[in-house]
Amino acid sequence: TDSFFNEALFADLYTEALAEPSVQYTAEQALVDIRLIRQEFLRNTDTRIEYYLAQLNDGAAWSTTNYEYTAPAPGTYNYSVGITASDWITPGDLAEYELILYKDSGGVITNINQSTAQLTVSGAINLQVTSSVSLLAGDKLYAVFTTDAFANNPNASGGFFKITSSPTAILVADLMKY
Repeated sequence: TDSFFNEALFADLYTEALAEPSVQYTAEQALVDIRLIRQEFLRNTDTRIEYYLAQLNDGAAWSTTNYEYTAPAPGTYNYSVGITASDWITPGDLAEYELILYKDSGGVITNINQSTAQLTVSGAINLQVTSSVSLLAGDKLYAVFTTDAFANNPNASGGFFKITSSPTAILVADLMKY
């Protein structure tokens, strides 16, 4: 019952020099809204989508070099990922396209969501996945666009990668005096 951790001195130990001590940071620090303007894809390939135009990148969670989101804290993240592309299809063929969202958890890659579209004539491809995923700090999310052998090098004309909510977490560094 009598413990140093229960004494007022311990309570002041980490907070006395901080103007406004707080153990949490807001979820907004991990929100992103990254856009894709244009990207060409080759037929019969899996290609990482190069979302690069940052509309919102709180906490620098999005890498415009690796085109991936890194979770800063463990918890549940809500996401919405989409791509708009067009392709010319040889009459009589059936081309298939997929948007796949992957999670990289320390080198273990998992398909967490996907959307598929088919074209029998030239036209637009609109794919989107929206849901939530449980991540650990350091887990990464990235999107891949997949085409089959009947595709004809589709061109993306737009797209987005959004994290719309993220967890609140304890940021221990803010509690330490230097």
